[in-house]
Amino acid sequence: YLAQTQTTLNHYEQIFAGCFSAKSSQEYFEKTLTPEQLKYVTVVPLEVTSDSSVQAATATIEQWRVNESKKVPNRDLALTGLCMYHGIAYNGPAAYMPLDMYERQLQVNFLGFLRVIQNILPIMQTQASPRLPGRIVLTGTGGGPCSPCPPLLTAYMASKFATEAYCQSLRQELFMTKS
Repeated sequence: YLAQTQTTLNHYEQIFAGCFSAKSSQEYFEKTLTPEQLKYVTVVPLEVTSDSSVQAATATIEQWRVNESKKVPNRDLALTGLCMYHGIAYNGPAAYMPLDMYERQLQVNFLGFLRVIQNILPIMQTQASPRLPGRIVLTGTGGGPCSPCPPLLTAYMASKFATEAYCQSLRQELFMTKS
């Protein structure tokens, strides 16, 4: 979507698309984007439950910034945004759902956001400027404190409540530190 909405007022130097299935995502982008749009998109393999995968994706972004800044010195290449939308949902009666299903759901739906933010936020903070303030956007299904808790979705709703609480606290911390 970002690549398709490029204008002179809304221009991105590069969009890094962290994808669980990088190969199929690349194929999808090649079918849906024009060659001009595609040159602004770099597909990065990303498994949000893996520290090494998130670190590798972060290193890819940093390496691109280093390489591009060598081409044009004093060029402003700030990382201005982080948009994430991922998740899984297991359902079943709370009393009978295996603990590993709860753990997997928390790994993806909560700790996955946390893991990526902890790797990317320092980059955004070190290059923050009034002209290019960074933004973090996490999206989901809306499950969490603002929705009723339906039966059979206890693991899913627990992961969404955790994500919502984290986001609210993070927002306040960033506001307090002017990050």
